[in-house]
Amino acid sequence: MQPQKTAAAKVSQLVLEAFMQQQQQQQQEQQQQQEQQQQQQQQTGRKLLPEAWDRLRAAAALASPLSVNTLLEEAASNINRKRQIQHSLKERAAPATAAGQQQQQQQQQQEQQQQQGQQQQPQQEQEQEQQQKEQQQQEPVQGSD
Repeated sequence: MQPQKTAAAKVSQLVLEAFMQQQQQQQQEQQQQQEQQQQQQQQTGRKLLPEAWDRLRAAAALASPLSVNTLLEEAASNINRKRQIQHSLKERAAPATAAGQQQQQQQQQQEQQQQQGQQQQPQQEQEQEQQQKEQQQQEPVQGSD
């Protein structure tokens, strides 16, 4: 019985070793496939790298402390320009509004003068009538002397 046990043990050991070898081969194949995929990705990455590096360099140049200061200075100068433009627009608008106010005042004065002139006409007519009446009253008195 012992030789059967030893034979069975050997067979089981051989089966176990074969199984282990098969697993190792599968693992090695999987590793090789993963390595190939990584190499392919790296190769495609290498093809894109020069363009990506150029973009990164440009972005880094823009983000450098010197360019940040430059950007801040540009922003400040833009703000100052906007203020100057607004100020000049206000200055231009001020004479225009002043001219508009002068026109309104002139129109109002003209209207007032016209109204006064219309009011003065009846007064002048009344004064003329009174003067005529006085003259008429004085003429008979002068004629009887």
